[in-house]
Amino acid sequence: MRITTTGHRPKYWESIKGEKSGFFHQLDWYINFKGHDHSELVFLHGCALGVDTWFGEYAMKNNIALELHPPFPVDVQIEKAKMDKKDIVEFRKQLEYATDIFVTNQNFSMYGYQKRNMALVDNSDVVLGWYRVAKSGSGNCINYAKFRGVPNYNLRTMVFRRAQ
Repeated sequence: MRITTTGHRPKYWESIKGEKSGFFHQLDWYINFKGHDHSELVFLHGCALGVDTWFGEYAMKNNIALELHPPFPVDVQIEKAKMDKKDIVEFRKQLEYATDIFVTNQNFSMYGYQKRNMALVDNSDVVLGWYRVAKSGSGNCINYAKFRGVPNYNLRTMVFRRAQ
């Protein structure tokens, strides 16, 4: 099962306490609810700060295969994403851990982010979001998933219920 994620940047979440732990909790629930074994999962993310980084952290902590799709070569991605030293260290850990890395564009362009999102959706079985507003890059990714018929869920608003 190939799963990608999308979500807002960390500055969006800074004022909302507990979002990262909530994301991990909901991701645990989703995986268990669907009955997935970690060995059958491949996580894909687009190397953005925030939710993508959390997704990669979760993969590494749970021994889940990780495939990275940076929109640009690594040095350009670090510059354009305005990563601080801590972000760069985490990004490099995920680069080392990743089973595959697919650079979407060799040169920077604003359309590169859209191409990256399209590549992620086109190579996934499901898209999991963590967002509050649909009018955003994350919303755009979810809308593309809907257009392509790829199942998509906002983990932030999902409620999982066990069968009675």
